[in-house]
Amino acid sequence: RSSPVISSLVFCLLLWYNRLMAEQNFEVYIAGPLFNADENSHNRKLARMFREAGYQVFNPIEDGIEGATQTNLSDDELLSTIFELDSERVRNARIFVANLNGAQVDDGTSVEIGIAAESQRLRKLQELKVGVEVMIGYFNDTRTITPNMRRNPLPIGPFLKEPNVIFTTRKQIVVHAVETYPPRQS
Repeated sequence: RSSPVISSLVFCLLLWYNRLMAEQNFEVYIAGPLFNADENSHNRKLARMFREAGYQVFNPIEDGIEGATQTNLSDDELLSTIFELDSERVRNARIFVANLNGAQVDDGTSVEIGIAAESQRLRKLQELKVGVEVMIGYFNDTRTITPNMRRNPLPIGPFLKEPNVIFTTRKQIVVHAVETYPPRQS
């Protein structure tokens, strides 16, 4: 186990990184499970497609500190830092994209959906120029909860309200974003 001084230094560096990242204007936030190669591949491909279309993208597995498991931070410090960083990125993204696949929507993704829905609600209510403008879901899972219900309505509900949408392919998502919410010029 390393010394408390080193742990504190690493924690301070992560907080500095968090503030530095906060100054960047990410237009797109990619939300989805990130616990196996297929999930990470999906998120990386989608992020790459958005970047190629001219967007600034925040993909937690690439741009966040989710990979910072080799730090000297305690579990609580690392979890708190990840939560603060990712929550801030969700609230300030213009386009929020979530992978809704799985037997249930991933629990972390569900939290991000709640944060995005509230950011979108506040943007409309207070006529803000920042915050989530649109939520786009990715859903091509054929499993069902009951014969009449394909999904848990709580994490899916926000995607069923205008202007939010759900698509079955990554290409549909990016094409819709480019046509409806074109990238901002830097």
